[in-house]
Amino acid sequence: MVYDKDVTLNVGKQNIFVYDFNKDPIIFDNGYPYQANLTEDTDSTCYVKFYNFLYETTGATSTLKLQYQYTDPRTGALVNIGKPVSFGETTGWQPVKIVKSLFNSSGYCPIVYKIKVVNADGSIGDDLMLWNSNKKYVAYTATTTEYIGRRYHHILGGMRSALPIASTRQFTAL
Repeated sequence: MVYDKDVTLNVGKQNIFVYDFNKDPIIFDNGYPYQANLTEDTDSTCYVKFYNFLYETTGATSTLKLQYQYTDPRTGALVNIGKPVSFGETTGWQPVKIVKSLFNSSGYCPIVYKIKVVNADGSIGDDLMLWNSNKKYVAYTATTTEYIGRRYHHILGGMRSALPIASTRQFTAL
């Protein structure tokens, strides 16, 4: 057996993250049942919940506070997704605007995500720089096709300055 910890779960749905075999897992309330936007015609929103599980190197969690952002497809402006988060924290469910290309469709579009590092004074700083497979630092960016009405978990994990390299894993809650 590799991991043996007891946890207490509440009534409802939780997400459990085992991030270190020597530590208790981190448990987040899933936020279910989900509130939906009810419209006369069609919605234009999906929801993203970002989690920061970034390590600096093996065994060393990152001390960086991160601001997750997306590029608004209508304006091209960067929009913050929740408040900045430290290691083991989440933004909670945050709305992301979708601009669908066909009126009578399920509604989807590609969304570009960025991560900024928060400075010591609380201001938003430069792009998060991550080691790539060529062992060079590059600014974090990811593009994912998102659908109206869906709820997506985005989990940043891996190592910023070592292997395995950091990446964001996405899974759909709804």
